[in-house]
Amino acid sequence: MCVFSSFQIHCFSIHFSSTFHFFYLISRKKCPFQHRECARSNNVICTTWRLQKHCRNKQCTEKHLDKEAMKCFFNCANERPGSCNNVMCQNYHEKPRSTTVNGVGIYIMPNEVPVKKKSKLRKKTHAKLKKTEDNYLIKSSNAFIEASLQFIQFNIKRGKLTKEKGNCYMKEILHSIFFIGYISFPRVYPEMVLREDLHALLSRRFPNVFHAYRTALPTRTPYSLLLDVVVETTEPSESTEHAFEYAVLDKILDLNKKMYVPRLQDDGKVCRNAFLLVSTVVSYCYFLDLVTHQETKKYFGTSLGCRGQKQREIFLDLSCLHTWNRNVAYAVCLAANNGPSVLLPKFVHSAAFHMLGCKDNRGPEDLLPEFEQLTLDQPSQDSSEHSSSREGTDVDAPQSLEREMSSPQLANPSSNTELIVFQYTPKPPCLRCMELFPGMQFSPEPISQPPPYWEHGNCAECESLSKLLNAEIGLNMRVQLPLQFDLWLPANLPFHPVQPHEMLLLPRKQRLINNLRDVRFELQDCLQFYNSQLDEESTALVPFQPSSNTE
Repeated sequence: MCVFSSFQIHCFSIHFSSTFHFFYLISRKKCPFQHRECARSNNVICTTWRLQKHCRNKQCTEKHLDKEAMKCFFNCANERPGSCNNVMCQNYHEKPRSTTVNGVGIYIMPNEVPVKKKSKLRKKTHAKLKKTEDNYLIKSSNAFIEASLQFIQFNIKRGKLTKEKGNCYMKEILHSIFFIGYISFPRVYPEMVLREDLHALLSRRFPNVFHAYRTALPTRTPYSLLLDVVVETTEPSESTEHAFEYAVLDKILDLNKKMYVPRLQDDGKVCRNAFLLVSTVVSYCYFLDLVTHQETKKYFGTSLGCRGQKQREIFLDLSCLHTWNRNVAYAVCLAANNGPSVLLPKFVHSAAFHMLGCKDNRGPEDLLPEFEQLTLDQPSQDSSEHSSSREGTDVDAPQSLEREMSSPQLANPSSNTELIVFQYTPKPPCLRCMELFPGMQFSPEPISQPPPYWEHGNCAECESLSKLLNAEIGLNMRVQLPLQFDLWLPANLPFHPVQPHEMLLLPRKQRLINNLRDVRFELQDCLQFYNSQLDEESTALVPFQPSSNTE
């Protein structure tokens, strides 16, 4: 049995106290104990410390804490008789704390406890699955970049897009894709995605993009940026009421065909669609003024077009903190905390569509008459006339609008005849959308469905509504925010007295920083966002090339 003296126990408790305060709060400038910044975001207990209660590795990046140590040395004394109401309390808490500031109920969640290290066998299996997913990410990124580059160059030649605006769109798309590859595991670098000739061309034309993705954060997903290019280059038509909306959907559908990367099983069959960077849903919002009987412009948005839980959380938090309208960001944060909903003005309309391909196990000869009938019934992409014209805003959209593929893709013609048919189908809102915006007029109307697995803010309605509120200032001022609500904050988040609604964004910022640390992103002193219009003026990110002339 090991016996500690009073002096040893006192030093032991001081060491763990300083470590706990460094991990969860703020470290002192002059501290005699060793503190590692890399261990702050690591939630794994060091195996050597857990077994032997000491670790002599000075480069260890894992935590030297567990639940027993925190309860023994840092447990809050006020938590035993009742509940600790001190939000600034620096001790360990197993129970949540609560207080009220300016009518806002603030709840601090219990402190996080480090977890045991996973087995090596599980890590190998996970790495194998990640390697397979990584190959599809490379293929999808290459197809997305080439399709976007061709589409932007085509519209620049036609005069629908200026060269400066096209370059800005392309730089943002490249930066967003490179960022997704950089935060993936294993990492995917630009030279792995692009062909050698295309990499040399783009790196010579946009040199800053190939360095900024390591330090600057994107503002949107690549598919959201590409959707803006489609909307800007589509000419509105007055011949049919809904010609503009379906012309945008047609262009998006054609781009999806070019960016399609089939997933193949061992027997050559297509198991599912590999749209790693393509959003599943596209929606548009508009406002109908019953006094003047005028509609606003249609504003389009997409769902989060990325795969992986951390990737989705990062882009969702980036949107709430920087990209989206503040009222939409508040609505997402309130719904995530089971708080009251944000009230929108009446007669804000929204329509959503599925924008993916589906498998059809019939052979090409069986689908040929169907394709011919679609070609005769449906107009071409360039035509402004659509057979699905609707009168008024309450008429439902067509149930299925299919477009013929220029070259049908077969998974393995020798052994299977599985044809991928691309279509866009009207989609009713999910329960997350109805909780976020209960006063919105959805088309199609809501139907009974189970709760979705994704969190609030993943849907396309958030981006389209954000664009509508940013453009229509008067409409944005009529949005009603709740005055009283409850807020849950993580235990390791320092409390700052800010505006009540801005406090909703504090957990988002903390989760974003934690996720960026987990993926080993190069964080700066403050969050820096990429700006395509400013990177050409700065040469700080251009690598230094020594002169070839030597004396």
